[in-house]
Amino acid sequence: MPGHPDANALRFRFRPCDGAASVPSPPSTPATAGPRPPADGPGPVAGCAVLYHGGGNDRLFGFGYVIERLLAAGFSVLTGHLPGHGAGGTDLFDVDAVRHRVDALLACARRSLAHAQGKVVVLGQSLGGSFALDQVTRGVRADKVITVSAPTSIPRHMELFKEVGCLLRAAAWRATLYGGPLKALPAYRGFRRADFPVRVRPGAHYIKEFAQAVESLDLPARLASLPPHPSPPALLLVHGTRDGVIPVEQAHELSAALGDRATLLELPRLHHLDPLLDRKTVDTIVGVLLRG
Repeated sequence: MPGHPDANALRFRFRPCDGAASVPSPPSTPATAGPRPPADGPGPVAGCAVLYHGGGNDRLFGFGYVIERLLAAGFSVLTGHLPGHGAGGTDLFDVDAVRHRVDALLACARRSLAHAQGKVVVLGQSLGGSFALDQVTRGVRADKVITVSAPTSIPRHMELFKEVGCLLRAAAWRATLYGGPLKALPAYRGFRRADFPVRVRPGAHYIKEFAQAVESLDLPARLASLPPHPSPPALLLVHGTRDGVIPVEQAHELSAALGDRATLLELPRLHHLDPLLDRKTVDTIVGVLLRG
């Protein structure tokens, strides 16, 4: 993708195997600025799903299971590190840099479908969900947008124990399966390490940086003031009722701002990272993406 040298995209595709069966293809080589990614092969495809990960711990796991289900449903999947994340990178977390990155991912998804039918859909988790809604307010359009546990604000006092606590749930075994037990530790003071970088301004705390970024988006007010559009993107807001990191009341605030332009799906007993690790919820999300 164009931009900073860290702006790489990873694309997953399914391929035919022994006739009717299909299996996910191995992850492709990251695509930097240059030739366009190839279009999907002949035949109808559901579309391309673009995934925006969350901040901090959220980027380490959660998408593995979702990618499997999306591939099985006929989507190709495109994702990449947000600025300030990713082993070996050098970029810093910054609102404008994130906007540039997610816009480039969405443009890359559209190019990938240049010669195929299908929808371009966005699935944003936590911080990634906030930036997906920010795209909506800026008129950067996808055909459908689904946010999971998206914040309108982040408690600045949220530290080590609250982050670890969100993993101690029924779905935590999936997080451990995809991320590994050691990667469940937050990047907090002495625990910062090469495979879990969160790059922020020198001397800044990464949670406070995320909080400041989300607050600067002013999502409820900007979403409420959106002008009428003849074909607004279908919006689904997904949130667990027991989310101890981002309270479900924030989803109510977003839903009220969007009115009949969005549907709110509240998930009883689910915590912050649970929805994309929960089989029933993921099946519901995939079903929404396939409809219409």
